[in-house]
Amino acid sequence: GHVIINWGVAGSGNISLEQRNIETGCTDTLNFPIIISKFPVPDFAAEPDVCQGDEVVYLSNSAAGVDNKWIDNKWEVAGGVISGKDDSSEVRIIWETAGKAEITLTQRISGSDCIDSIKKSITVRPKPDPEILGEYNVCANIINEFRAGQVEDVDYVWTANDGEIIGSNMLETRSEERRVGK
Repeated sequence: GHVIINWGVAGSGNISLEQRNIETGCTDTLNFPIIISKFPVPDFAAEPDVCQGDEVVYLSNSAAGVDNKWIDNKWEVAGGVISGKDDSSEVRIIWETAGKAEITLTQRISGSDCIDSIKKSITVRPKPDPEILGEYNVCANIINEFRAGQVEDVDYVWTANDGEIIGSNMLETRSEERRVGK
């Protein structure tokens, strides 16, 4: 025989089974203690925007001491790469691809079927592709001009070691027309 049980609140429970031998009339009882776990409530803090190439560490709520120390974590990512372990309370993700990305954290109470997950969307913003155009071998006390390769939709801050920038070291450019490719 079998029985189906809907367990109440988290805590301790017990199943008792009494069997009787039909021919002899003898009985025996077995008590079976049960641990009633509540479902995990997975969560983690995540900024909605990151930059392409960033390496970000995310901590699950179990890492912050929330709830149960018997939580198993499993991380999954789309649009990035997990650097290191994917089954601990924290995960390190390198965001490789610009665009929409997702992080999923699945938590399970160890030794049970109590499992739940959360998925968060992340926007991975592209980084500029800096390129300096100019001579790399210059003469002392001679003025040289250098240009940046990408000229649209970026801000510039130039610095020079062992040289003096003539004029402003900062420039902002904006364009309605976006440059495609390199």
